[in-house]
Amino acid sequence: MKKNKLLFITLALLLSGCGNEKTNYQPTIEGVNAIECIVNSTVDLLSGVVCYDKEDGDITPDVDIEIYPEVKVNNGYAIFTEPGNYKITYTITDSNNQTTIKKTDINVVDRENYIDFSHVNGFYVTSSSNTKLLKGGMNNNSFLIQAENCQVFEDLCLNRVYDLIKDQEYTFKYYLNSQNAGDVRVNVDG
Repeated sequence: MKKNKLLFITLALLLSGCGNEKTNYQPTIEGVNAIECIVNSTVDLLSGVVCYDKEDGDITPDVDIEIYPEVKVNNGYAIFTEPGNYKITYTITDSNNQTTIKKTDINVVDRENYIDFSHVNGFYVTSSSNTKLLKGGMNNNSFLIQAENCQVFEDLCLNRVYDLIKDQEYTFKYYLNSQNAGDVRVNVDG
């Protein structure tokens, strides 16, 4: 009788797996944000996007990106030939067939239109004194500012916010053209 009880307990432990069941975690997609760009410019749809799975690690290269209305995506890059609003869907599936989906919007503007002064590709403008900002935003791959009653070096400040990764080396180049008469001074901080 003792042997039967011991055999029954052993079988029960073996069938239950002793609590060693393997958990399959859902993959994650981080860094998906709304995008604003200009017609016919190349857009990196993976900029800042990371797909991670606890079991598989970094699976970002396996992400599937679909755009509606349809635009071809090549290695995470797309060129939007028509202005308008688009929907982007990021789908990632891990090795255990767990799938995560994230969606966002992209606003594509015509090249000749200025975009408003809100954050455009990280740029923003502030002004002081009697300066009046007339226009500003991306135009032909340049951030343009049109203002009146200002001294560029005193009254206008153009800033750009970057999301940087620790232990990476970056090089930034800035060019300033001004159609104002007089002195122009550029101060680059950091």
